Amino acid sequence: MRGIILIIMKKLHYVFFISILCIFTPLVHAQKLIERTVAVFDFAPMNNSEADYSSICADTIAIELERIGYTVIDTNIIRKNYKGSLLDEPALIEFAKTQKADVVVLGFYVIEGNTLHVGVRAIDILTGLNAVAAFNTGKGGVAVFETIDDISAKVAQRIREALQPLPESELIIYREVTKVETTTVEEVVEQGTPVTIILQSKDNGAEVFIGETLLGVIENGQLAVDTKEGAELIITIKKQGFYPKTIQFKATSKKPTVTARGLVPVSYNEVQVFVASDRPLGFNGMYSRAIFPDIFYYGAQSGFFVIPMDFNFDTETHDPRAFFEIPLFVTLTFYPIGLFNPQYIFQPYLRLATGGELYFANFPSPFQFGAATMRSMVSFGMTLIPGTIAMSGELQFVSPSYLSWGIIGEIPFTLHLCIGVRYIW
Repeated sequence: MRGIILIIMKKLHYVFFISILCIFTPLVHAQKLIERTVAVFDFAPMNNSEADYSSICADTIAIELERIGYTVIDTNIIRKNYKGSLLDEPALIEFAKTQKADVVVLGFYVIEGNTLHVGVRAIDILTGLNAVAAFNTGKGGVAVFETIDDISAKVAQRIREALQPLPESELIIYREVTKVETTTVEEVVEQGTPVTIILQSKDNGAEVFIGETLLGVIENGQLAVDTKEGAELIITIKKQGFYPKTIQFKATSKKPTVTARGLVPVSYNEVQVFVASDRPLGFNGMYSRAIFPDIFYYGAQSGFFVIPMDFNFDTETHDPRAFFEIPLFVTLTFYPIGLFNPQYIFQPYLRLATGGELYFANFPSPFQFGAATMRSMVSFGMTLIPGTIAMSGELQFVSPSYLSWGIIGEIPFTLHLCIGVRYIW
């Protein structure tokens, strides 16, 4: 409420000076319109983006503003003399005032692969409020300069629509009372626009950044982020052993809570346990180690299966017998989507394996060696990865035996349908 009162008092104060001038200015003479003077600052690279485009963004917007009629302070002068943070809004405004500017243009950009995200704000120093706030996305890479040109033209047009030329008298009054005006506006901004956004996440211990600035650490499933109403925020959540996640949202008191999905762990090791449809009495276990995390793995597979057999030794007796199978394979696993998006929740894979099986029997004596075979295997599977524990299913194509010893002869081609659980870390 106090902030609203201050805004009203400031507006009445400003209107009072304008009214006084109008009273003493001959109405028969049209007042001279003067274009606003704009200070354009270099854009802040966020999320560890390259700094190469910081000055290019500023210079391009400055050129567009000059082209449509604004008086723009030389960006090289600003660049040479302003040494503060490009994200420190009060400092940017104060410096712009020393350059006799009426408008401040500031911004940031984020490069994600071949995509460029650009955020721009134009602040009317006369009121201390945002006249324009825009967030645009375009192509990066070789098309980045075309994207910057396009975004700059759009933003300049929006600034033109929002900030029209002012009568000379208004600018004179503004410059005479600029100290009073500035103090009032800054007080209103500090008291009237702060908002706290609660970031909710299950990744306790994860660090939250804006650009390279650490906002805090997620504890007890949340982190309070202090910002201003209407601010466009791009935050990055980082945790050791997990892929970072970038979230973009607009701060508003109407929706003070933002929920982030859990981070996807970087998979250096995996253990998989699964059962086969044709051999339900047993399991396969596999350990794999990453050559390239979430892309290529090498490992070994083993297991234990009970294969019940019923042998008819005479017409009256049926004795249950069993084979015990122990598979032994070396494996190579490839996740193709991991090349492009290792954080994607669905990950198909291809697995190649070579090895064989050992067979033991419980007849005529318990656990007697029966046979050994050599075979190869190709598996096509899919993994659902909501976290460190994943569900998986695969179809195994097992070749006929190309070597065999013991009581078992050649084993034909077989097909196994398997489901299991995968643990990654």
